[in-house]
Amino acid sequence: MNGLRLVMLGLVLPVACTDDEGAGDDTIVAGEPVVAGSCADDLGHDDAFADCIDAIAPAPGIDFGHDQLPDIVLGPPLIAAPGMGSLDVASLGCGGRITLAFDPPGIEDGDGVDLLVFENAFTAGTQVFAEPAQVLVSD
Repeated sequence: MNGLRLVMLGLVLPVACTDDEGAGDDTIVAGEPVVAGSCADDLGHDDAFADCIDAIAPAPGIDFGHDQLPDIVLGPPLIAAPGMGSLDVASLGCGGRITLAFDPPGIEDGDGVDLLVFENAFTAGTQVFAEPAQVLVSD
């Protein structure tokens, strides 16, 4: 697939992350999709959302939302109500990463914002929960 690739690296759980030991699973085989049927062919999608998961390597013990892969991370974000988040997410944990791909035309360099990444930060009482990410883009 010759689509643009979006890589999210170093997602962090601020409460659970105290060291880097065991972060990320490097057992993914290059060229082989982790999720059956992902990134096999150009699906012909002509929308603004990622079309497939090329690779995913969550941190050890992190599996929230993974039973709904790949659909949970593809397509538009789902919200419970305006101004509210949702639990329709897949956590990656400390050092976890995901590589998404877009069918052509992919992301085009036009006027204004070209790429938007949705995150599901929230507060519980006085504690803020967020999984900050580093986003890398290449073609």
